[in-house]
Amino acid sequence: MSTSDYSLNFSALEWEELCQVPVLAGIVVMDAHPSGWLGTLEELKRLKASIEPSEQDHPLVAEVKKSIVAQDLIGPERETPFEQIRDRTLSMLRGLSEALKEKVDDDARSAYITFVKTVMLQVAEAFREGGLLSTQRDNISEQERAIIDELSAVIDPVV
Repeated sequence: MSTSDYSLNFSALEWEELCQVPVLAGIVVMDAHPSGWLGTLEELKRLKASIEPSEQDHPLVAEVKKSIVAQDLIGPERETPFEQIRDRTLSMLRGLSEALKEKVDDDARSAYITFVKTVMLQVAEAFREGGLLSTQRDNISEQERAIIDELSAVIDPVV
């Protein structure tokens, strides 16, 4: 297993899906409970920020983030219906869950799973649902929490 270029551990399709899943997961969370134009803008900003490479990133996550940024993967899926994106994301997560177990060590697998979960949480927390006068204590709506839990259970069945 090469840690200098994780993309070589995966087929071209698997690598493409590794790069698409964090973006799609963020979009699914956004669409689970639409927040109006201002909320959507904040959630998109947070999605983009969560994809930006960081010095603390595990090498696998750093490679995935660089690939996402290089391919400009945020945006094209915005016109696709929620159910279609959700189903596609779930399908990819099922396949990636196995591929990650087989092709990378536990640290890399854990780092990738944490990255995907963090993207979803960052997007969900980006905008206070219900507006400023909302009695909701948490920025994450029930619908967002449900989709985060559903996607997390697929990529990390131990949860």
